[in-house]
Amino acid sequence: MDSQLLQNISYYANYLWTFLEPIILLIAPRKILSSYMLHKDFKPKNITKVSIPVELKQKYSSVDLNAFGHGRIREVVKDFVDVMEREFPKEALANFYNNINEAKIKRNAGVMLIESSGVYLCKKNKINVSAISSLYHELFHLASSSYDPEAKLARAGFSQVYHTLTSPFEGVNMGIGLNEGYTELLTQRYFDGKCKPNKYYRFEVNVASNVEKIVGEEEMKKLYLKSDLRGLIENLKQYASEEEVMQFVNSVDLVSRHSTDIFLFRNSKMKASITNVYTFLMKAYLTKLKRQLEEGAITINEFVDQATEYIKALKTKVKFFGHTYNYMTVESLLDVTKEIVKIQEEYPKNIATSGIYKK
Repeated sequence: MDSQLLQNISYYANYLWTFLEPIILLIAPRKILSSYMLHKDFKPKNITKVSIPVELKQKYSSVDLNAFGHGRIREVVKDFVDVMEREFPKEALANFYNNINEAKIKRNAGVMLIESSGVYLCKKNKINVSAISSLYHELFHLASSSYDPEAKLARAGFSQVYHTLTSPFEGVNMGIGLNEGYTELLTQRYFDGKCKPNKYYRFEVNVASNVEKIVGEEEMKKLYLKSDLRGLIENLKQYASEEEVMQFVNSVDLVSRHSTDIFLFRNSKMKASITNVYTFLMKAYLTKLKRQLEEGAITINEFVDQATEYIKALKTKVKFFGHTYNYMTVESLLDVTKEIVKIQEEYPKNIATSGIYKK
């Protein structure tokens, strides 16, 4: 390589550096922070950190629609109120009635600056939306939230978020991924055609939908509206250990929180968390089915059909910004299939056997 070529390379390298240096200096700290937060988030939370919701006094029994004027916001709120009063248990509507009658709802294009079309501020009981169709999703957040000023804690559906400067680093916030997934699932279920599905919550919606099949739709809705993450955890503990349930909630959070980190593709902790989420769901659901089979609540044919349909619903892979994570391998599917066939062959000879997965 001659000296002139070396000089040219050096010149262009220095020329590019003058443009790239500010970008690199900006990106490097973000990458370090993302890596740190990912490592921290990978550690499962302790169940003692999960707050038990207090029984709220319901201050209202109806909704004053006049407070929302006469425009599109009022139309959406009325539509939402009708669905809530028709489709959801009345004993679980305290958060909804308390919040909707004191809420502030505004059109605000500024929320797009945080890459969102809507946001519900629990502490202020305020909704800002840039697109009116986003109001349905945010109203579900409103209907399932309460704020504890003493603890500085927002209980929103299946999430718990502390409003302190140190809470993100202390690892006390949890359930956010599952909460967003179930919120979007309800939005799509009850207002399909009135708002577009949020493509960024596909993973969360799939997970929430399959959790609901374990817990039961009516029970899941009650727990969500009462902002009872602890109750959801206790329900799932019927089919898995406390450690497994907490790891599951944590893994959903990690994937949801870091799926848009542009520096963390092909990350081992992401892959491990995704695999853990779907392994847990499959294990918990099959354990539930096995128990129903032993109790005579379902037949062996129903067991096989429901187990097969659930595995199909879990799918085999998930894609985040162009990168695909295969969490269901051929080997794991084969193992599950063998387990189902084994139970089918042993039934009713060994119907008293407890649990599919032995510890």
